[in-house]
Parts: sequence; C-alpha cells; structure tokens
Amino acid sequence: DRLVLVGHSSGADAVALLALQLVQPHTLDTVGAHVAAVLMVTPPDYVRVPHLPAPAGVVVAGCDGDVGRAVGVRLHGRLAERPGMPLLLWSVEGAVHNALNDAWRDEVKDGGIAVCPPAAKMGLTEQRELLGQLAGDWLTAMTARTPIPPWVLGAAPPPAAAGGGAVRMQVTYRP
Repeated sequence: DRLVLVGHSSGADAVALLALQLVQPHTLDTVGAHVAAVLMVTPPDYVRVPHLPAPAGVVVAGCDGDVGRAVGVRLHGRLAERPGMPLLLWSVEGAVHNALNDAWRDEVKDGGIAVCPPAAKMGLTEQRELLGQLAGDWLTAMTARTPIPPWVLGAAPPPAAAGGGAVRMQVTYRP
C-alpha cells in the first residue's frame, strides 16, 4: 500500500506529476496505493509542480552540464514554500548528470565550456554507489516510517559503501 516514485532528469518531472495524479480520488480508488515518497534526481523542472503530496527528495549534481544545479535548488525552494511534508535537497559536488543514470559522457555546456575540470568530477562507480545508498536509506526510512539515517541528513559522513568521507555533499532538510 506504499509506493515510492523515483525518476531521473525528465523522469523526475514525470514522477512529480504522477504523485499529484495519484492523490486524486478517482485514481487512488483505482490504484489503491499511497505515495510514500518521491525522489527526483537532477530534475529539469519543466513542469513546475507547485507541491507534492508526499515527502520529497531532490538530488542535484554539482558538475551537471545538462541540468544546472540551480534548477534543482529552485524546485526545492518552491516545494519548501508549502510546509507539511519532509523535504530534502542533496547537492553532490563533483557529480555529473548522466553518471546518475546509465550513460557516461563528458558534460559540456553550450559553447564547449566544461562545467567542471576532470579532476573535480566523481567517478561513475562512486556516483552510482552514493545514489544507490542514499536512495535506499532515505526511501527505506520514508516507507518504514523510521528515523532518517544521520548521514542522509548531512549530520555524519556517508558510509564506506557510499564513498565514505571522500564524498562532498551539501544537505538541506526541512522536516
């Protein structure tokens, strides 16, 4: 009876819209699921959802040449204007947009200007392990209604499986 919605890039916009649709009475009766959490990874925020009916997490990549960091921060700020649901923003320094999905390429902004120097970027494996651990720990807490692990809230270093102390991440949390 609890559903988590996770999307990357345009899929992040799609899960935000789906969360809003699933709370409509006719849809809820048909689906019979409660949205426990929505996780949006590097969202482009094209649809500009005004609020979400469930706890939300937004992951932004610090070296994102596809969707700028400011876009995810703007989405988080708009969602924060409506209190009532837990809201987290994770800004991962050195992460690139496509490494948080299934493709890997150098991300270059329009005009050929590199977003981050190669030495500042996280490795593909490191990013995927971090996202997997972060999503798993946060979504487990949301669905099981247990405390959020301190590292997910930025109050402790990530576990070794998520890159340990080498990961640079800024966290904004609103309970």
